[in-house]
Amino acid sequence: MVKSRFKIWGIVAIVMTVLLFIGTVFFIYALASVVFFGGHVFKRGTLPPFGAVVFILFCVLMLLVIVRAWIKYFFIIKIDAITETISFKNIFTQHIFHYNFHDFDGYLDTFATTKNGNYKVLYLVRDKKALQTITGYYYANMDEMQEALSSMTYFGLQENWRPIARRALFNKPLMD
Repeated sequence: MVKSRFKIWGIVAIVMTVLLFIGTVFFIYALASVVFFGGHVFKRGTLPPFGAVVFILFCVLMLLVIVRAWIKYFFIIKIDAITETISFKNIFTQHIFHYNFHDFDGYLDTFATTKNGNYKVLYLVRDKKALQTITGYYYANMDEMQEALSSMTYFGLQENWRPIARRALFNKPLMD
């Protein structure tokens, strides 16, 4: 059985998103209370109510993006090559998704690039769409997890990662 191990950056990313979430919720509360309810969380500035509404909507959108990232990417992954099962336990919701290898058509991988370098991304594919994503940006043992998936159909290394990531994000078919 292979269990995912977070990189130090993965732990930092989780902590940073939690702090960002808490700060954004407090900022929405403070701004709404000052502008609309005459609260005294901080001194009222020159921001008109319309500007406050626009900024609050922007902050709510940012909260939705953070929650989407929590739901989509922060999992404890367990892969059992013997029973050919894989489970994803969400760190925040504690919801567990159980799959058999046969629930997927296969998987493909790619290398994504950031300022900090390249990292491997595995897409578990069903009906040509990415059902689950395992990203090396957060996990330290990507090669070990990929080896545990070796009994699944391997669709190959995809060279151009940007369209693959975009299609996966919007639940579009990865392959033609």
